[in-house]
Amino acid sequence: MNNKYTLGKLVKQSREEKGILREDLVKGLMSEKTLRKVEKDEIILDKFSWDFLLHRLGISTAIYECYVTQWEFFFYELQTKIRELVNKCIEILYTKKEKEKGEVIQKYVEEGRAYCKQYRIVLEEKKRIEGIYPAIHLLFLGVMESYFLISVREKLHIRKKQIQNTWSIFHEEGWEKLIDRKGVVCLSLQELELLILWSEIYEEEGKREQAKRLLTWICEYCCNHYDDEEEQVKIYPYAVWYLAVLEGRDNNEEYALNIVIKSMKKLVGVRSLHFFIPTIDIQLQYVDNDSYVTWYKRKQLLEYKECVLSICKEYEENPYRVYPFTTIENAILVTEIIKQKRKDLNMTQAQLCEDIVEPETMSRFERGKLNIRWRTLSLILQRLELPCAKEQLIIESSGYKI
Repeated sequence: MNNKYTLGKLVKQSREEKGILREDLVKGLMSEKTLRKVEKDEIILDKFSWDFLLHRLGISTAIYECYVTQWEFFFYELQTKIRELVNKCIEILYTKKEKEKGEVIQKYVEEGRAYCKQYRIVLEEKKRIEGIYPAIHLLFLGVMESYFLISVREKLHIRKKQIQNTWSIFHEEGWEKLIDRKGVVCLSLQELELLILWSEIYEEEGKREQAKRLLTWICEYCCNHYDDEEEQVKIYPYAVWYLAVLEGRDNNEEYALNIVIKSMKKLVGVRSLHFFIPTIDIQLQYVDNDSYVTWYKRKQLLEYKECVLSICKEYEENPYRVYPFTTIENAILVTEIIKQKRKDLNMTQAQLCEDIVEPETMSRFERGKLNIRWRTLSLILQRLELPCAKEQLIIESSGYKI
């Protein structure tokens, strides 16, 4: 592995090769001055910021592993719980009969909002202690709350205001100006997800052409922006499915069918099952019509659907889920690895932190009650002969496309 090739250098190389300006990459996230320091490896970011930057660059977040603090780990746990509840709501909206929806969804929404409230309380505590309140968290909460509003059939103007407010966290201009202007557009997966929710607002307002234009752009963005097909399909199936639904409503059945077949081939190619069942169901609407060339016959599609449902049941997965890009992939909880390594070496906390921090500080850190500055933490890692860099590239090449 080439240790000289860092995540900062990777960001800079990718940005320059794709012709992305610093101001576009960091819009709403940090200043251009800060990004310059990031690219020079003068600033250490948290995993949320790295993931967000990589998503905007179209790079898989699986290319690096990272130590995470107790704060980060706690937020990821909450994000996972909230996302799971949102996916359950989506499944119920799609599969249940009208009279079965209300009570079950209300339970999930109340639970999800309780987690969101807990999330905000911890954010306020983090801000009080560290003076930091990253906008990334507000974007996540805004997107999740939009789903909850849809689930309880909140009034259109309230949902629209929620989406507009969430979009404005990172963008001063509307999506129309963003996608029409010249140059490379940089959006994270969560920003794309928010745009899909925005397209639903347009559909309800009777602006179907605007909704379809936005969804078509999202599909093209996913296919053209991400070099890795696994990254492409994280939000793509949801956008394709909804676009096909709208095209079907406009009696453009053949076009709807074609984009769905294209989507299914892409999903099968990367062995992805998320949001796969709705895609199969759209094909089933047209499969018996001799005017259309379908990928499978009805019997095959039904067998395929049953197979997918069985696999998802076996692994306790939700086949109607939107991709949970808040999973803590390739992350190591730094407090746990330090505590375990210290015990393996039969060291006391006082011995480990001597001349670095006070024993009481070390004790509170290991219990997850306190964060320590990374430069200080790296001295502790060095004493334990553990890797000292907060993030480490997994790839062995200096090319981000590997």
